[in-house]
Amino acid sequence: MPAIRPPWRAACAAALALAFPLMAAAAPAPAKEGSPSRQEVEALIRRIESPAEREALVRQLKLLLEAQKGPSASPAGAPSALNSFFAEMMRALGETLRGGLASSPFWRGDLRALLRFLTKALALTALILAAALILVRLIRRGAARLLAWSGRLRALAPGAERKVHLYAPFAVTALAALVWAAASLLALDAWGLPALAVLLSEAGLGLLRSLLGIAVTAAVAVACIEAARAAVEYFLFRRKDPEGNRRAPTPQQRTLLPLALSIFRWAVISAAGVGILSHLGVNVSPILAGAGILGLAVGFGAQSLVKDVITGVFMLLENNIAVGDVVQVKGIGGLVEGFNLRSVRLRDYDGNVHVIPNGAIDVVTNLTKEFSQAVFEVGVAYRENVDEVIALIREVAEGMRTDPEWSSTILEPVEIAGLDKFADSAVVIKGRFKTQPIKQWSVRREFHRRIKNAFDARGIEIPFPHRTLAWAGPKPPRAGSPQGDGAKAGEPPLPGQPEGA
Repeated sequence: MPAIRPPWRAACAAALALAFPLMAAAAPAPAKEGSPSRQEVEALIRRIESPAEREALVRQLKLLLEAQKGPSASPAGAPSALNSFFAEMMRALGETLRGGLASSPFWRGDLRALLRFLTKALALTALILAAALILVRLIRRGAARLLAWSGRLRALAPGAERKVHLYAPFAVTALAALVWAAASLLALDAWGLPALAVLLSEAGLGLLRSLLGIAVTAAVAVACIEAARAAVEYFLFRRKDPEGNRRAPTPQQRTLLPLALSIFRWAVISAAGVGILSHLGVNVSPILAGAGILGLAVGFGAQSLVKDVITGVFMLLENNIAVGDVVQVKGIGGLVEGFNLRSVRLRDYDGNVHVIPNGAIDVVTNLTKEFSQAVFEVGVAYRENVDEVIALIREVAEGMRTDPEWSSTILEPVEIAGLDKFADSAVVIKGRFKTQPIKQWSVRREFHRRIKNAFDARGIEIPFPHRTLAWAGPKPPRAGSPQGDGAKAGEPPLPGQPEGA
């Protein structure tokens, strides 16, 4: 006895039989040649004979024509790997449903075969999902072990612990996504959908090549950036001399290496972005041409920025300023905390930060270039012996230079210029020390302390401004006047003036 098909099942069969062939035909993939089957011809004849189904068929054909007017294509005119993959998937899905519709136990009403199919599909799906879940958990457990061992990497490779903590979550997420994607394809294949066949087709392999190219490009970019960062950190913080002591970087290295790392990082990111767009099927030629035009527009519109950059480049090449120097720029003095192609950042003694554009700098006074000079002026009273004072200054300076605390800071013996000037209340003796860069102020403060103690021990007077008050006496008497104009009769005498004067 033939199986009785419910009306809703026939309606669903007709809708799916029409929808999936139309979707497969709308995809930008070449149609597969071959004559239609007998069942398809009979179904088409029945639809044409029915007025309602004929009108529906005409409407769907019009929609098909509208969909074919603007096929999705890349700017170069060729479909991208992603579009080709989805087009191949829709075509294979339509062919599978169209070819297996008549033989499917669901549409034939064979409940026993349907139960066997559902049981097998559900069992395979459960097995695939369980295997994927176990594999993902193993990946996460391995990542946790790696993070637990990352502390041991600190002694072997300084900085490796930070890299592990930074990139391990991304790697775990990517591997988990790959496992779940593979499980999804296997599960679809278990339900009779041609997921693996589509993946192994030409379009699927093209998509895999594109994804692999994107992953390789991103990995190479990250590896280049991290290698450059490790090299910069080694030169700045971990380089040692033959005795095993850490070698301090020069001011030029502290300035140029971070700037070179920043430029290299953005160049690698830009190149990787262009490569990823190329793997996605995007024509990068207009993008590169647009970038050149944008550069010209920026060059004409932002002349102050261009001036800052050009000035910064020449200052870097001439090594006028480096991070750690003490400079005076535009009347502002301070320690150089940052220097790039755009501006200079200074911090003064009070802690204030000043940012000065490079284009506004016309004169730079570097107080700590290669070495410094601690200039001092010592004033003594006019009655002191200048030669003895100079000899005492040399003695104090030499004792300070031989002091282990200051011997590495003072580079040469003291240079005394001699008696420099005659001030209002003192004679000034001038001299200087040649010191390490940025050490001149500490050397001068220590020398002033020692010279004060030495002068006090020898009894040498360090004059200071003072004022002497004197009372003015009366005017001398005029000729013929018994008493001067400055004193009147009965007026008391001035302080310190004798009676009757």
